Amino acid sequence: MKIVWVFAVSLAVLCSVSVSSTIEVNKNAFIEFKIKYNKVYKSDEEEKFRMMIFIENKLGNQKDHIDADKLSHELESEVESYKDEDFEDFMRTFKKKYEIEDEYTFRKKIFKERVKTIAEHNDRYSNGLETYEMGVNEFSDMLYSELDSTILGFIPNDSDDGFSYEFLPPSNVNISSQVDWRAKGAVTPVKNQGQCGSCWSFAATGALEGQNYKKTKKLVNLSEQNLVDCARSSYGSNGCNGGQMEGAFRYIKDNKGINSQSSYPYKARQDNCHFDRSHVAATDSGSVVLSSGSEEKLRAAVATVGPVAVAISVCKTFYQYRGGVYFDNNCYNKELGHAVLVVGYGTDPKGGDYWLIKNSWSTTWGEKGYLKLARNKKNNCGIGKYGTYPLV
Repeated sequence: MKIVWVFAVSLAVLCSVSVSSTIEVNKNAFIEFKIKYNKVYKSDEEEKFRMMIFIENKLGNQKDHIDADKLSHELESEVESYKDEDFEDFMRTFKKKYEIEDEYTFRKKIFKERVKTIAEHNDRYSNGLETYEMGVNEFSDMLYSELDSTILGFIPNDSDDGFSYEFLPPSNVNISSQVDWRAKGAVTPVKNQGQCGSCWSFAATGALEGQNYKKTKKLVNLSEQNLVDCARSSYGSNGCNGGQMEGAFRYIKDNKGINSQSSYPYKARQDNCHFDRSHVAATDSGSVVLSSGSEEKLRAAVATVGPVAVAISVCKTFYQYRGGVYFDNNCYNKELGHAVLVVGYGTDPKGGDYWLIKNSWSTTWGEKGYLKLARNKKNNCGIGKYGTYPLV
């Protein structure tokens, strides 16, 4: 996929997400900023880049000043632990291609800043001041605002249509101290949603794959593309622009099934619905939700029911997570925006209690596609605020 195309799409998406009014205000502020400081850019592309940086800085509550259109490392003479060949290696590893020089320069500057951030964080990790590591991955040349608007896609379900039941923890059941549904054969391999806000569909299929396995003892890889294409607005979903897991389960029930991944492969873009009834691989009869904010209820559900689709909030550090038990104080006050699958929990000797989470950002992210999120830390990243799984 051409990165210049992703850049253009990101600009368009920025104006369509829930923060569109804030983005529009900051676009107008950028115009005023240019006039105030007599800013002149050598090309339209550079002006677009600088506007994106300006908006990102504004969203980060940075005050207006003459360098408000620059990344922080551009204001410094040197960034330690960075070499030009590092960026070339990064491009080769993640098959990055930039068709214009301005795009190459822009992405290189972001990468340089990201390397600095990672190095500083990992130095604290080495000294026992952090519980997780950060690392370079395919997101390391993208602005955080781009990532937020491109790959986060959870839309809260604000309607009470009577489709879902509230989870009631079982009585007189001894809850295990650790669980990993991967070891029980109920979890398919890590997938990759690509540059599409379809995380909701991956969380939904993951939860249904687990329940379907428990019922049939067969682990079938289900089709996210089926949901992206066919579970439209009446189910609270909008393809690559976000969706709901409950809505996905309701679509599957109404449709009397979902196709397998092999019969309806993933494209990372919305298309016309091509559901094929001859390839139905699973179905459901309803769903159960967890909305009390209780991590203990979530633990009971994961232990006794199976993998649970949840929504979490995402901070800047989350994108560069590489390993360890992730904890970021900044995640407490953010809205839920990303859908993932809780497949277990346990305790790490260094990082403490954690949730074992399957993400949909490929195996190059995190611990081969998985995350250990701090557990029993006052709902870190909103982990206990919303969860759901299907009834089969």
